[in-house]
Amino acid sequence: MPISDYQKLYWLQGRQPIPTEFGGVLWTIFDSMKVYGVVSQARQAEIRVAVAQGIRAQYNFMTENMALGLNPNDILRRDEDNAFFRISGIGERSPDVAESQFQLYPMELISREAAERGAAG
Repeated sequence: MPISDYQKLYWLQGRQPIPTEFGGVLWTIFDSMKVYGVVSQARQAEIRVAVAQGIRAQYNFMTENMALGLNPNDILRRDEDNAFFRISGIGERSPDVAESQFQLYPMELISREAAERGAAG
C-alpha cells in the first residue's frame, strides 16, 4: 500500500508574539500550514532504553511532500487528537532512485505548554 493510505493531517505551528500590559511579550502558537504524513514510534534499541529511563517518547515523521523543509524545533500538531510533536533532528530524504519519494524526520512527543515555551526561542 502507498504511504498516502496511512497519512493523517498535521498542522505546522507558527509562532506569534503577544504584548502584555506590563511591557513584556508572551508567545503563542497557531496552525499555520497543513502537512500530511505518517508517525511511527522509533524502535531502535537505544531509544527504547532511553524512553524507559524517562526521556521523551521518540517518533519518526514520514511525508511524501518533498518540498516541505522542516527544521529542528519546528512543532507539528496532529489534528485528530491535538498531540504536539517537536522535530528533533535533520530530516533524511529517500534516495532519488527509490520507487516512493519521502522525507523522514525524527521527533518527540511534547505538551502544548512545552511547544509554547519553545516558541519564544
